[in-house]
Amino acid sequence: MYADARAAASGLGAPRAPELGSDLRHGLCAMDPPVTQFGDYVLFERLGRGGSGIVFRAQRVGSGEMVALKQMRGGAHATPDERQAFLFGAETAAGLHHPGIVRVRDVGESDNCPFFTMDLLAGDLAAALDLGQPPPPHAARWMLQIALAVQHAHSCNVLHRDLKPANILLDETGNPFVSDFGSAKRLSEQGRCLESGEGLIGFYVAPEQATGDARALTHRADIYSLGVIFYELLTGQVPYEQLAFADWVSELVGPDPVRSPHELEANVNRHLERICLKCLEKEPSRRYESAAHLADELARVLSDWNGPPPPSESALSRALHWVRRHPLRAAWLRRYSDWCSRSPCSRCCRRRGSKNGARSKRTGSSPTAKPGPYSFSCVSLRIARSDAEKNRAFESCFWRVW
Repeated sequence: MYADARAAASGLGAPRAPELGSDLRHGLCAMDPPVTQFGDYVLFERLGRGGSGIVFRAQRVGSGEMVALKQMRGGAHATPDERQAFLFGAETAAGLHHPGIVRVRDVGESDNCPFFTMDLLAGDLAAALDLGQPPPPHAARWMLQIALAVQHAHSCNVLHRDLKPANILLDETGNPFVSDFGSAKRLSEQGRCLESGEGLIGFYVAPEQATGDARALTHRADIYSLGVIFYELLTGQVPYEQLAFADWVSELVGPDPVRSPHELEANVNRHLERICLKCLEKEPSRRYESAAHLADELARVLSDWNGPPPPSESALSRALHWVRRHPLRAAWLRRYSDWCSRSPCSRCCRRRGSKNGARSKRTGSSPTAKPGPYSFSCVSLRIARSDAEKNRAFESCFWRVW
């Protein structure tokens, strides 16, 4: 299945990115600052700033090749732990070789300031989203390619922890590349985080990341972050975007599911919505088992985009999903069902059903379905005693699973 997803990604072609414009293609500043010499590189304009470093457009002296150079913030004034974390992220990225991960060219230090260089690309997904939402097929193709790159990192026992549009770079043709492993942690063979560290907070982190215990994380934390990116591609906003910080944290770590994308974007594809919401399950075990499984689902939907729809979920699966998304309504319906089963009209219907069954046995004729004055559709499933017992057994199983 994973191989099928990779083949699908290679055959899909790159989704066309929105035109980024000259300012975003060659830097965020309209005018270049004075040229600065930094080791073997000449630094031009600043391309971006992150929590651990500043990225410049740079040129290597001698070869003339243009690269993106990330310089550690603080430089010589950084603490040993900060320097170690910066270099670990650079070396981790340098050890990942995948078409969907930005290639790290050089890792070094100049004037007691750590740095690394990587391929210079046209822009990032955040800048593309500022210019408008992509069509749903392009969003799905982007997510397929990103999921394959993340799966490669997980297979190398690396947890990214900071997946977001600003860390997804785009080349001239719109191909996405995962970058910035500055917050990455090592994973065990079972997919659990092996290292402690500071927690991250932001719109794209998983609920378990917000608790601050890095050792409690698994590779499925990245699956949640992919779901938030996909949610933004489909709807133009991230979950809980309109809330104040305290309310947002409360919703993130709370049990209530994320709002459905079709409530924000009526024309969203329901199969893509289902994939997105599965990534955004609050309980990690309910998310996709791996980024490869996510890629397989996206490839399946894309392959059937202009053909027959993919097989739908079973009725029980859809019912359980609805109950998790609407717990208050489900609880009300359960109480209403219990009340109907104990109401006088329900008992009357069961008595009438029993009398008709006994009469048909004596006469040898088939029972006739003549509705009496108390036969309402809301209690029709409870007419026969055996049916009532089956319903009670099913309901007991249903609510126990929920």
